[in-house]
Amino acid sequence: MVFTSSNFVLFLIAAVVLFYILPKKVRWIELLLASCLFYIASDWRALLFMVGTTVVTYAGSLYITGNGIDHNSQEKDVVGTGQRKKGSKVFFVLILLADLGVLLVTKYTGFAVEIVNLFRKGAEPLTPPAILVPLGVSFYTFRTVAYLADCYQGKIVAEKNPLKFFLYISFFPTVIQGPITRYKDLSEPLFSGKGASEKTFWFGVQRILWGFFKKLVIADRAGIAVKAIVSDLETYRGGYALVYIFLFMFELYADFSGGMDIALGVSDIFGIPVVENFKRPFFSKSASEFWKRWHATMGAFFRDYIYIPLGGDGRSAATKAKKNFVFYRNMIIVWLATGLWHGAGFNFIVWGLLNLAVLLLGAITRPMTKKFQENCGLAKTKGFQFFRMLRTSFVISFIMSLLSFSDAKTAFTLWGSIFTGAGYKEVFNGGLLELGLQFHDYIILLVGFIMLFVVSLLQRTGSVREKMLKIPYILRFIIFLSLLVSIILFGIYGIGYDASQFIYNRF
Repeated sequence: MVFTSSNFVLFLIAAVVLFYILPKKVRWIELLLASCLFYIASDWRALLFMVGTTVVTYAGSLYITGNGIDHNSQEKDVVGTGQRKKGSKVFFVLILLADLGVLLVTKYTGFAVEIVNLFRKGAEPLTPPAILVPLGVSFYTFRTVAYLADCYQGKIVAEKNPLKFFLYISFFPTVIQGPITRYKDLSEPLFSGKGASEKTFWFGVQRILWGFFKKLVIADRAGIAVKAIVSDLETYRGGYALVYIFLFMFELYADFSGGMDIALGVSDIFGIPVVENFKRPFFSKSASEFWKRWHATMGAFFRDYIYIPLGGDGRSAATKAKKNFVFYRNMIIVWLATGLWHGAGFNFIVWGLLNLAVLLLGAITRPMTKKFQENCGLAKTKGFQFFRMLRTSFVISFIMSLLSFSDAKTAFTLWGSIFTGAGYKEVFNGGLLELGLQFHDYIILLVGFIMLFVVSLLQRTGSVREKMLKIPYILRFIIFLSLLVSIILFGIYGIGYDASQFIYNRF
């Protein structure tokens, strides 16, 4: 079984109480046991895949570096020496193939069979085998790849304690949907147990509440209308398509960023800082800026472990786009990989290529558009910057809607219907109330949107939680109590409702 929202809260309370009772030096053991229990709750067989990947990566890293760090010794520095065993390159590649092989077999075998069937016209189609896809396999596999590559490049020293290494791979707040953490950032606070304090505890509680509000009140409510439209695309076209595209983007952002808030909040409670994965993406003025702000750790992974090793450099995209073959080749590889990482299907490949096209178009035209904006006096005007943010959000929302369809053709058909003029009168003539939501639901979504916008504005000048410390305690208490009551009263769960699984779980 998978944890429900209520079961997860009970599990978390028990884990936190035990964590704070135990001595600091053994807290990591409790986190390891909690992580195993959390993962077993999805399917105990999936844990075997993770253990196998961990064992192979652990042994491979020690062989490659010829050393390791013992966190029980006086040496606490995880920074590498830059040295590795002679002839370790072949072994490094073999371990990488083994780690990625598990991901490829479990997640992409069905897609591979689908491709083979395309070339077997007239023959009886092959049936893909039933293979268990471990929960979060994309995330923890990338974590092992990053760790192994950093060991090979001498950026970190390999961990000698296999149980501590397994905790790094399986740390339960981040195992399902990220962030994709790096060993050098997570190891010390994860193993020492010294980072927890009253401040980190309450910071964590605040962020968890905010994450559950995003998920249960906003994302799952918007998801009701999204499912209604996608379940009957013959009826809901034209104007409904626009409603679908923007509601899905709203749902996706609240769902994914809400999940990140919960993950980072839980980590904060244990005194373990985790890198931010969202940095106000809808304030982006270009697609390239958006992808530095949205799922930032994924973008950093593809940059550091694919783009740069293939020969990428630090020059500006506009300069590289002029006549650099390596730039175009690397961008194609990165965005094909990014698309396939999100899912095994042609629609995900199309999704990656569309993002690539928008990014390349922006890079190629940037010198010209920049000069035009400067000549027209638009470059620094607030109105034009606001237009750029709206334009970027509009384009990205269209592309993102591909993630919700099983094939790209359906998405293109839906997009095309927008320009037929159909469905617009119905939408504004009571049609929105036929999508499973009542008038008060749309009011709740509007209020939620305003809250997200205001919080994002406040984040531009620093941490909202730090700012909250400066206001009177009673006011803070009222704010968080109101948030908790809102989750209880307006969350989509209970009789007649079902709190959906996080969207990025399937990626």
